[in-house]
Amino acid sequence: MTVSNQTDSHIAGHHLTNRTDTVWIELTSHCNLRCTYCHQSVPTFHAKDMDVGDFPRLVEHLQAMGVQEVVAQGRGETHFLEHWHHYVDQIQAAGIAVSGVMNLAKDYSEEEMLTLSRYRSITVSVDTVDRELTKRIRRSSDIRQILYNQTRIVATALAQGTKPPRIIWNCVTNDQVVMGLCEWISMGIALGVSEFNLALLSKFTHVPDALNVDHVTTLPDGPFLEALQIIETAVALGRAHGKVVTLHPGLTESLQRHREKIFSSQEGQRDSEPHADAGAGLDHIAVTQPGQTRNCLYPWSTAYIEADRSLRVCCISPIFKQLPESWDLAEILNGPELQGFRQAFLRGQLPAECAKCPTASITTPDDLLTKVEKYLSGKGSPRANPV
Repeated sequence: MTVSNQTDSHIAGHHLTNRTDTVWIELTSHCNLRCTYCHQSVPTFHAKDMDVGDFPRLVEHLQAMGVQEVVAQGRGETHFLEHWHHYVDQIQAAGIAVSGVMNLAKDYSEEEMLTLSRYRSITVSVDTVDRELTKRIRRSSDIRQILYNQTRIVATALAQGTKPPRIIWNCVTNDQVVMGLCEWISMGIALGVSEFNLALLSKFTHVPDALNVDHVTTLPDGPFLEALQIIETAVALGRAHGKVVTLHPGLTESLQRHREKIFSSQEGQRDSEPHADAGAGLDHIAVTQPGQTRNCLYPWSTAYIEADRSLRVCCISPIFKQLPESWDLAEILNGPELQGFRQAFLRGQLPAECAKCPTASITTPDDLLTKVEKYLSGKGSPRANPV
């Protein structure tokens, strides 16, 4: 059954959700770094801190909703907010697991380390273990400080007699770091990293007088094919050591598509220059076509609260509502805006933001509906995508 044949009766009830397992909370959109590809380096980006005057009430709502995990992260660096750990402590004290994505490029107090040691998982933004390259891409950061803080978190948990957080490394895969992926994954293995993610570059800006990175597909044909081999070798290396290694579907799709383009070209038409149509930004991402949708359960499983209390389901979805002063988000999650959003997913009528998602793979509405039914019945994972 294609999307055009999906009827209201076929998807009836599936536009509502009875489970919100994960809530992302953006305590601040400020950041201590200015990575050259990040929105933080866009001159028009304006960051702000969340008004946390009645934060305990939000925690009460999360408890009442049965939220299983809070991801303390958004478009900024959570730890840039003064007393950030006091708010995370409240969530943890309520019995809700906390995870986070962070750069670890700062000094931490003992109290902050105790909070971090109680996280369920910590995803560290590490694009490369090359010290100079780290400084040039993730400006103001030192890989030595990042790795020291990671080790200190694990050591703090061990000293408390508790299980350390699961450590995950995330690499924004680009033309400058791809050739060093084997060294990157080797260092992570040596430091006890459990999981490695290779993410697709979403480039927001060009920074004058800085090292600007680009998508791997902008490499000339020869280096591009060499980069593919290095990625394959790095993935095999990690898995040989029992590590989870994943490639974001958007990255996989773009690499495969570009490889096919090279081999389908006539021999005489191949060149040694970067491809003009490879582009930056999101131009290399496969866009869904009519009759297709995204392999994503976030519209049913997840809420994403920005620092200004805007409510999304992920960092790129449309904004649906502003949370009221009461922090009550349960009603909004089954309000008319999100009901319509879920129906659009099940019909393959995605908004532009989701049609060009860099993370979720493309699938059919029937496949997604099966996963939604399984999830709402309490049997499925909150993530349709393996990432």
